[in-house]
Amino acid sequence: AHQGSSGMAPDGPPGGGGRNAEHAARRVSSCAFADNVAEAAMMAYDAALARLPDHESGKDRGQTVLAAVVARDGRVTPPIVRVVSLGAGTKFLGAADIDADTQAGVRVRDCHAEVLARRGMKRFLYAQIRDAACGRERNESAEQARPGGSGRPGKDIHWNVLERSPGELSNVDTQANPDKVTSEKLGGWRCAPGVTFHLYASSAPCGNACVKRFARGGKEVFDESGTKFDVPPEAHDHGVPKFGAVRDGQLAFLWKRDPGENTENTENTKNPGENTESTTTEMENTTDGTRHLDPKITKQVVPPGCSTTGRVLTCSDKIAVWSCVGFQGSLLLARGLLVEPVFFDSIVVGRKFTAAICRRALCCRMKKFFDNKTRASTTKFTRTKHPAVLCTAKPFDKGVFQEGQGARFADGNGIVAWLENENLDFAEKLEPVGRESKTDAPALPDAFWVIDLVDGRSGKRVSGVGGDRGTTDIHGNDGNGNVSGVARAALEQAHAFATSAVFENLENENGAKENDANEKQKPEPVSYAERKAAASAVSGYAEWKREALSQPGLWTLSAPHRNARVAVGNK
Repeated sequence: AHQGSSGMAPDGPPGGGGRNAEHAARRVSSCAFADNVAEAAMMAYDAALARLPDHESGKDRGQTVLAAVVARDGRVTPPIVRVVSLGAGTKFLGAADIDADTQAGVRVRDCHAEVLARRGMKRFLYAQIRDAACGRERNESAEQARPGGSGRPGKDIHWNVLERSPGELSNVDTQANPDKVTSEKLGGWRCAPGVTFHLYASSAPCGNACVKRFARGGKEVFDESGTKFDVPPEAHDHGVPKFGAVRDGQLAFLWKRDPGENTENTENTKNPGENTESTTTEMENTTDGTRHLDPKITKQVVPPGCSTTGRVLTCSDKIAVWSCVGFQGSLLLARGLLVEPVFFDSIVVGRKFTAAICRRALCCRMKKFFDNKTRASTTKFTRTKHPAVLCTAKPFDKGVFQEGQGARFADGNGIVAWLENENLDFAEKLEPVGRESKTDAPALPDAFWVIDLVDGRSGKRVSGVGGDRGTTDIHGNDGNGNVSGVARAALEQAHAFATSAVFENLENENGAKENDANEKQKPEPVSYAERKAAASAVSGYAEWKREALSQPGLWTLSAPHRNARVAVGNK
């Protein structure tokens, strides 16, 4: 699809008849950078899809939602814009399946696209830490890593987004605690200056970003002054948001409607738990057992596929929390790994985009984060990150509906892919396919990836490429190959490998004199809960996430999250 200087997509399917699956002609891109990110994400998705086993070219997998994390590396000129993880899917597990997987952690509980992309991003960061711990954190081959540049990524080329940050993990008194000396020397890594991450979503994230109330939406105005490599500086300025309908659910967190929930629905016959386009009639809900919601209000503020009770927060709510504590989670902030949280610098949205609504949903409703608590000078969580919220008119779904037809997200499978270490044999090389592929296109997916096809209804891996499928070293598998690389068990393995690489490198640097001290610092095999507790003790992540979940106005409609501090009658 061509795009004029106005940033508006063309209208109508070629030759007429039916309608486009996306009303892209009604959208105007915010800037060239937004379209660059969207194009890179779509190209990477097509390449990943083509590499899956049994894939037939042009096979219709039905409608889905795509999300991707795109890295912008400004350490070279012009900057590199490169996809590092992606996810596509619309399903998640019900409460019973989540409970059954509590101990093992071998199922992917939430296969919505944004969640899969974020989990793939965590795998990418673990791979980058392993690579950096081996002394390859310098970006000496950045130009070769550029798509269309002087070379292609290979076993002798290492593109790394991290830089060393020595001695910043703790304030240990080495005089009083000599056994902690190596921990103090250990330090960790942070994203290098000039490197930023950007989230693409082909549709507005489920939840609050789909509540078309409390804000007026106007068309975007295409910023002609920017380049395809840069976010317009003014896009980060969200002004001073004012919320006058908090009690009516303007800021409310919601749950994804459990697939097993018995919800009367007189207008929507699609499967619960799916993204839908139709209108849902909700029964009257309660929050704390005392306040009853007006069904008319509920219908307006609880979008299709959402509920006031559940086990899985909506994607809008998860992204809002990430704007406070970063998207890396707690384990990546453990001793020796990342020394500070990682945030999205921009969020690019396709369908159902309204700037004021997306800003409210994805960050601005968290504006009082920190206001209710005195910050320690050493905390890593110093702000609410307000990413640039941008629109792209680039259509993801180019299908055509006949009269009376609409979007149906019936496919239960999800796709997750991430960029692994470029010198590892288990990663799969992707070649660009489809969607107007050309040699000078942004972020050609020609690097090394691991790709999983996941059954979103069971959380189990169906097939994939890349990785050692018969062992536990990449996917946490028991030999059957049913565990995705982004399931909790596999992420624990990735965490263990990254931590081991850090300590092994420390031993090599320190030499034999400090081997005994190093042994004291080596992590012992522990449970997932113990790992999270240890990581939070270093970073304070758990406490600050609790603070984010406890912001005023978030639980006016829904049963509060178990970790939220919410006083009854003061929500």
